[in-house]
Amino acid sequence: MIQAELISGQAKPERKLVVHRTRVGYMARHIKKKLDKKWYDLLKEIDFSEIAGEIEFNDAECSFETSSEDFDLIIDEYIVARGMTPDQEECTECGRRLYMLYDLIFGEEV
Repeated sequence: MIQAELISGQAKPERKLVVHRTRVGYMARHIKKKLDKKWYDLLKEIDFSEIAGEIEFNDAECSFETSSEDFDLIIDEYIVARGMTPDQEECTECGRRLYMLYDLIFGEEV
């Protein structure tokens, strides 16, 4: 229906952009980052066993390095699992800290 209306010139399509923040612009990106100790310790709480061979932690420097396509997705899943209320309606204090960590890692303003 929309296609026929577009061809005839009678309708203009609605344009909506839906972006999932963790999968756009970060895939296959090499990340090497040094964090403050409190953020590094929070990052180390996350289970990265799925990408164990693709991430390196340096405890002495509080830094990490990865090129994993799934790195951001794992953090995102952890935020949902640990940082939201059971009904997924509100962000907990832990969730707010995890979002701040995410923003620090991916270079967004905190």
